Amino acid sequence: MSTTLLSLLVYSLLLCHHAATASTTTAATSTRRITALYVFGDSTVDPGNNNYLPTALFRANHKPYGLNFPGGVPTGRFSDGRLVPDYIADSLELKKFIPAYLDPAGSDRDLLTGVSFASAGSGLDDLTIKITHALDLTAQVRYFEEAVNRVERLVGREKANRTVENALFLISVG
Repeated sequence: MSTTLLSLLVYSLLLCHHAATASTTTAATSTRRITALYVFGDSTVDPGNNNYLPTALFRANHKPYGLNFPGGVPTGRFSDGRLVPDYIADSLELKKFIPAYLDPAGSDRDLLTGVSFASAGSGLDDLTIKITHALDLTAQVRYFEEAVNRVERLVGREKANRTVENALFLISVG
């Protein structure tokens, strides 16, 4: 079993455990607000991380991508507009658009409500990464760990833990 697949399996089990324990909470705590949306995966959820990977094979920072995005600007999303995580974040009233973690215009404050670590060309097979030079899931998880450390420095460990514990995690990969 590849390291990437093993990492995905471990995180999936942790998320299932978290969901199972959350469902047994009292009515008073079951209405907790989702604090952030953290996204992992491939081109279906990459808002532009590949724009900041010099060797990435796939990029969507050119027309026709972004035609229906505000301002008609290609952002790196493999879409002519918003992606599913953007709609989810908006419906949860977190933010209008989920930013790419690697975007240098992003701030540590962005991490408090969610970012995407996804990379177009990623997948479950490690061989894919050798061809696409995308971020595999293991690298995405490492970036998430880095992001959590940045959040801890920004707001302290207790609030960072609360943010992550109440976050929604989205994984879309094939």
